[in-house]
Amino acid sequence: MNIKSYQDKVSADHNIAANDFHYYYFLYIILDMKINDTVGLEVKDDIHIDLPNNKQVLIQIKHSIKKNKKSQPISLTELDSDLWKTLHNWKKMINDSTQHRNTLNSQIEYIKNTTFILISNKSFSSANKLLKIIDEFKNKRADLSILIEYLIQLKEKTQDSTIKSYIDFLIGSPKRWLNEFFKNIEFKLNEEDIIEKIKTKIKEKMIPDNRIDQVFSRVDSNIRMQNFFNVQNREKILITFDQVTKLVRPHFEEAQHSSLIVKKREENFSGNPVEQLFIKQLIDIEIIECTELEDIIYLTNKKLLAYGNLKEWEQEGIITSLQKSEFDNQCITLWQTEFDSHYRKIFRKIKKNNGEIIVDELIETAQTLYDDLLKYDLEFNKTKLGLEMSHGQFYLLADKPYIGWKLNWENDHGI
Repeated sequence: MNIKSYQDKVSADHNIAANDFHYYYFLYIILDMKINDTVGLEVKDDIHIDLPNNKQVLIQIKHSIKKNKKSQPISLTELDSDLWKTLHNWKKMINDSTQHRNTLNSQIEYIKNTTFILISNKSFSSANKLLKIIDEFKNKRADLSILIEYLIQLKEKTQDSTIKSYIDFLIGSPKRWLNEFFKNIEFKLNEEDIIEKIKTKIKEKMIPDNRIDQVFSRVDSNIRMQNFFNVQNREKILITFDQVTKLVRPHFEEAQHSSLIVKKREENFSGNPVEQLFIKQLIDIEIIECTELEDIIYLTNKKLLAYGNLKEWEQEGIITSLQKSEFDNQCITLWQTEFDSHYRKIFRKIKKNNGEIIVDELIETAQTLYDDLLKYDLEFNKTKLGLEMSHGQFYLLADKPYIGWKLNWENDHGI
């Protein structure tokens, strides 16, 4: 015979698990809030939702750490104490005289404006005939009299005096009361993987898979801290849609626009590197010579670094083709602004000298334009790409070619 020690008897493991389950279901619900909703934890019920138009949802949470022979959560039986405590509590709330619900009409009005939900990690069992009859009643496949008769049978079936009293307390209500009440109750069982449900809800906010755990951790911490401050200040844990938005939006936005990771990577290049258009352009303005193969390969690797990362981000769905196109256009606009600025004096001299161009001055201007443009640390989705990849992006654009350094560069090399 397994005799539990006193320490085992007072162990709070089941209470910790139950409290965590309450909290995580609260977190799950607030991540699904709609505008003008208010959600409370341990205020009107375990959890409640105040909806617009004076409607509300009262939620009782019942969690068990008990497992069946298959190591699964036990079933919710029709004489389960969790079930009957919940029904008993709801009736007391409905008939609460301190809230001026002394009359049948005031009680029925309260019921009509309320959805009562029992949520549990306990599993559904086909042996629970009570839940089946309630469902049939709600869907107009069974009369109220059948439901009441079955409740009387349950009372006779159980030996538990407390549950007997709960059943008596419930069926002692007027038929109008019972009719409205059973129409408005719901049961959500098998709610075991609540943390996974929260992470799914986070994913539905367009959060990349590789950022879901990070967002979960930060939102969890933020909401827990807010709850702690409320309790410490003897305030009720009530949260509005706008408050939730302020608490969680920064974490969602950070993940949605999360830092892009620039990976050092090896990309294969086929062909003669000297024949690349961007290399030919750099040879034209005397930045590099065609014989400097080591330097040409170095610059080519920068171009391939930008090409490979942008391609991978798009393939993995981290960025879209539209975002990439917009990024290219921004870089081209930046180049155009610098190009016009650097060549403004040249354009004036050309006009004054009837079109005569000093070649050395053109080369120097092109080199200065090139040097100044490569000082930019480009930004994509609020992420600084670093100078190496930024250089590579300009080489990519010059290779297509969308940009150039030399005056009238579009006319060279068959561009």
